[in-house]
Amino acid sequence: MGSDNKTLESENRIIAFSPTQESVAHRAYYDKYVFPLGNVRLGFRGSQKGGLIVRCNSAGAMQLVWVTAYVASEPKGGWEFLPKELMEKGTWIGDSEPDSDWAGIWVTDQEKQRESRFEYVPPKPAMHKGTLRLEWKAQARLRVEVTGSKVLMYGILGNPSGLHSLGMHLATLAQDEVPVGTRITYRPGKELEKKSLPLTIEKAQFQEGVPWEPQTPQNPSTTAQGGVPKNMRILRDTSPFMSR
Repeated sequence: MGSDNKTLESENRIIAFSPTQESVAHRAYYDKYVFPLGNVRLGFRGSQKGGLIVRCNSAGAMQLVWVTAYVASEPKGGWEFLPKELMEKGTWIGDSEPDSDWAGIWVTDQEKQRESRFEYVPPKPAMHKGTLRLEWKAQARLRVEVTGSKVLMYGILGNPSGLHSLGMHLATLAQDEVPVGTRITYRPGKELEKKSLPLTIEKAQFQEGVPWEPQTPQNPSTTAQGGVPKNMRILRDTSPFMSR
């Protein structure tokens, strides 16, 4: 069975952690929730009309759970996903598929609310009549924006409750009974704020054996000081979207 078909086993259904840059805790999360699912695969493609489409395998979905929780816990927190590019000596740097658009996740209204811990038990079964069972935290707000001129950056912005809700949805998407091809659709004026671009998250099948995919799951805490994946994240004090 390929890594993209691996999913979160039922005995690991309870997801509870405090997001931190500390390397031991970061490694513990990956050991429990990400590494058993294989290599992380993520892709981001955006357009002014169709909005942002996020494609991820189960490991990618669980990585995004950690990212959303971490961003929600940080004052002015933000995380940018850089498309992978080939460097010298065959080394690939970045975290999303090479053909991805630039994308990121940022917290809003963090001064009014703070979420320092993520705890969630995805519904069982995760699907009902072919539809994901999605749960929301109270007062959740999410939106998608795009900024830039020559190089566009697509951003998922939300208050802490919105980002935790997004993490809950991703955790549900990673469950073993959820088939590849399942999509979550977020619509402006419905699940998203009125002026938002649309957002779609898909549990996707990726080509295996590509040059940028490690042969074995890689621990991001070993690639940078302090447990922060240096080739994956850029935490900004000011979001490129906040001034707009």
